[in-house]
This record gives sequence, C-alpha cells and structure tokens, in this order.
Amino acid sequence: MMTPAQAMAAADRLRFAGKPAEAEARYRQIVAQAPDFHPAYHALGLMALRADNLPLAADMIARAIEIDGKVSIYHRNIGELFRRLGQLERAITAGRLATELKPDDATAHYNLGLACVDNKDYAQAKTSCERALELKPEHAEAWNNLGAVLEHLDDKAGSEAAYGRRQRRSTE
Repeated sequence: MMTPAQAMAAADRLRFAGKPAEAEARYRQIVAQAPDFHPAYHALGLMALRADNLPLAADMIARAIEIDGKVSIYHRNIGELFRRLGQLERAITAGRLATELKPDDATAHYNLGLACVDNKDYAQAKTSCERALELKPEHAEAWNNLGAVLEHLDDKAGSEAAYGRRQRRSTE
C-alpha cells in the first residue's frame, strides 16, 4: 500500500503526462483515504482552476489551508482565486499572509498588487509591484502592472518607464 506522499507523486505524474481525469481520480482517492493530506486538496484546487471552476478551486484550497495554514503557496493561490471571484478584501488578506509566510515570493507580491489594483489601493499596489520586481526584475507582467499603477497615480514618466521595461523584458 502506498503512502499518501507516494500516491500524490503518482497522481502528479499522471497530471503532468496529460491525464487529468486519472490524476483527479487519484487525488480524490488520497483525500478519501487520508483526509488530512493537504497537498491533495491543493492539487484538486489547481485542477478545478484549470477547468475554470473557481468556486470549487477556492473550496479545495481553503480545505488545504484549514489543515495546514502555514503553506504560503496555498494563500497565494487562494488570494488570486478570491481576486478573480471579486472577493477583494479576502484576496488582499490572503495575499498579505502569503507574503508574510514567504517574503521572497515575487509572484505572491505581484498577486497582492493585482488585488490592490482591483481594490483601487494604488499606493499599496505600487509597493507590491516594486517588491515583486526587486525579487524578480525580469517579471514582465509586474512591470506592466506597475505601469498601470503609476498611471493611476499620475506618474506619467514612471509609467512610461515601467511599460518600456516590460517591453524590453518581453522581447529579451
């Protein structure tokens, strides 16, 4: 009999081999047999996201967080799901927690910036984008987001410079 971690590795191999239905069945077997194995809930959430079922994705990742609330990528991903669902305060809360748990995660800072833009908190969005770019200067989407934020803050020169950096990054 396989451990949950071994079963998870087998399910992941199926998913990466382009067999999502088989992988999903394996993940569901894992949570049925080991209901506290949070990585399987997270994987089910990611699969639901890929299937564009955002409420199910959020439910699955929320279950993973209930089991282990110290995994930063869970908060990063649920924050982005909440943003897409229009639940901006929840998105920002999750994004902040993700950046606290893993301060060097450029994508977590970028996602937090997106939620702040949607919430029209441009000062915080600027801070988040700048932090993402400190961590990952080649992050073209963060340069684009920073450009948009600076437009909202009436910094035309800064905005043009950020958009220019995005262009250079996307063509390099």
